[in-house]
Amino acid sequence: MKTCPNCGQNVEDSATTCSNCNYSFAGTFSTVSGDTYFDGKGLEYFGIWIVNVLLIMVTCGIAMPWVICRNLKWKYSHTILNGRRLMFTGTGGQLFLKYLLWALLTTITFGIYGIWMAIELEKWEIAHVCYADALGAPNQEFANSFYDGKPFERFGYSLLCGLIAAVSFGIAFPWGEKFLLDYDLKHTVVMGNRLGYTGTGGGLFGIYILVYLLNYVTCSIFTPWGTCMINNYVIGHYVITDPAASYTS
Repeated sequence: MKTCPNCGQNVEDSATTCSNCNYSFAGTFSTVSGDTYFDGKGLEYFGIWIVNVLLIMVTCGIAMPWVICRNLKWKYSHTILNGRRLMFTGTGGQLFLKYLLWALLTTITFGIYGIWMAIELEKWEIAHVCYADALGAPNQEFANSFYDGKPFERFGYSLLCGLIAAVSFGIAFPWGEKFLLDYDLKHTVVMGNRLGYTGTGGGLFGIYILVYLLNYVTCSIFTPWGTCMINNYVIGHYVITDPAASYTS
């Protein structure tokens, strides 16, 4: 048996198309490794960034779910994983009610639910990630794309990242973020492929220093280009550690 990367349906090994969604398996299960990289450009993201800022200001933050989805669509559309481009199918309208509920629960619990909100948002995001050639429909979720990190575990890594940054006056933040990326990626599965991260704190440090200096001298106008530089490094260090991953409880 094999699993359809489009809908998650189990089908016979000899099948050329999925009986559930008619997805073609041509080339899908190749074991040949391809490059992993990010090819987004700063000028393109500059336009998205400006509109995002205006949307947040004009709507007093109500448009945040749409801003999140705009960023994710751009990021994944420029992410190539093992030679195959990704896409994001989530929409702001779909996220809005969930985001509203999570924000409300975080407020009435004096921030405590924020631990779970981070995980729920991550789960929602990854469930809407597929390969671009799978032609996912808007709002479509994929059974074999998921995030299986645990709330308190991830909170511990986030707390560690914050503490490392605090005691070093921000200098060691890249090393803290490296620990968080290690955790998040090993708990991320995209279309049946569990990911990993091979980047280093030192590598992130060099990128962050350059981005910080260029943002400083340009009064933050360099932010979109800085975002691309960070994505270039981080996504360039994604690896597939398990091509036949399953959910871990």
